[in-house]
Order: sequence, then structure tokens, then C-alpha cells
Amino acid sequence: MKACLVVVISLLIFIPLIAQTDNLGFIAGSVFSDDGVALKYANISFFEGSKRVTGTQTDGEGRFKARIPAGTYEYRVSLIGYNMIDSLYVTVEAGQTTTLPLIHLINNKGIYFDHPYSLKRGWIFIEVTDVNEVNIVNAICTIYLDSVKVATCQPGITGSLIKNLLPGKYTVRVNLEGYRPVWYYDIPIEIGKTCGLNAILKPQGKHKNSKPILRKYKKSKTQDQIPEFGS
Repeated sequence: MKACLVVVISLLIFIPLIAQTDNLGFIAGSVFSDDGVALKYANISFFEGSKRVTGTQTDGEGRFKARIPAGTYEYRVSLIGYNMIDSLYVTVEAGQTTTLPLIHLINNKGIYFDHPYSLKRGWIFIEVTDVNEVNIVNAICTIYLDSVKVATCQPGITGSLIKNLLPGKYTVRVNLEGYRPVWYYDIPIEIGKTCGLNAILKPQGKHKNSKPILRKYKKSKTQDQIPEFGS
């Protein structure tokens, strides 16, 4: 009888552990400086919302690998003396290893994948205003590629921001409390070019209309005045 009880208790303990293990995947990658030196002890942290799920450090060759439950996470990369990378997202599948693109940390110059002015990437310049063309500085801009969230950012004190992206057709969601959220789709990012987006937010009004506004991308009226950041 005691032997049966021990077996039952053991099963109750180990079955949930096996189920948790089946749901795990791996994230791997490498971190280098902008001049191509492997960075040791860089910290990589993975978040689900505001909750830190796990983290790891790079080894002497700049490599890292972390085990984590399947899901989509924001990850941040930091190292003393270098600018931190954040607002980057990765999806992990159970039983699979997801390898991140090569990450470069740049000292006091900005943060990009690959080289900071790599010809493999383009730029998006987002300016957020209200219907009276007054700049809005605290809107939330969420950038998607093929329905996958790749970045979340806010305009600076000028009501504008610049983001370095891989080429493709993007969707940008802009929202702010008190305004109707607006989605811009089919935004073209081309290698070595800068795409301008003038996002206009409309107040919800007295009826608190929060229905999203969908807009297909059209070239900004000020597109020709936007500098080419890749040049």
C-alpha cells in the first residue's frame, strides 16, 4: 500500500514537470561591437509584458542560448559602456531553437542589427500630429511585419522618430488615450532609403468613439524633405 502511495505521489510530481519541459524552446544568438569584436558578459533579458521571464549572458565568443517556454517575448540586450537594445520581439516554438539575427551594440551612436549604416536595411521616419497639425510626443507607435510585432516606440520632443528596419511591407499602429487608434498598412521599407509617415490622430469626441481607423500608406507630403539616413 505504501509503495503504491509513493508511486502515485511521484507521478503527481513528475507529470507536470514533463509537461512543462515539452513546452520549452530555445533562443540563441551572438552579440558583437560595431567594429566586429565579440562581446563577453552582455546581458540578454526576455520579458512578457512587464514581467521578466528569464535571462542569460554571452560567453567569451559573444554567444548565448536560453531555454524558455514557447511564446512571444520582448528582449533587451545591454552591456556597460554600450547603448541598450530594447523593444525587440521574438517568437519561440516548443522543441525548437530560434536563432536571432546578429546583434551589434554601438557605443553612443545608436543601435542597429548588422552595421549601423548597413545597405541591407532601410528607415522609417514617423511624425505624429493631431488634426490641427500640432505635434504629439507621447503617442505609442507599434510596428508590425507580416503580423509580427517588431518594435514599439514613442516620438521624441519634436513629435517624430526614426527606426531602422529590414526591407518589406510594414503596418504601423499609432494610439494615444483620448484619440482613435489608427493603422497604416502597406508601408514600403526599401534598402538604403527612408520612408516618411505622417500619422494623424483624431479625438474620440464626446461619444468616446474608439473604433480604429484603417489607412493605406500614401507618400508623405514632406517626403522629399526627409533626410536619407543611410547616405
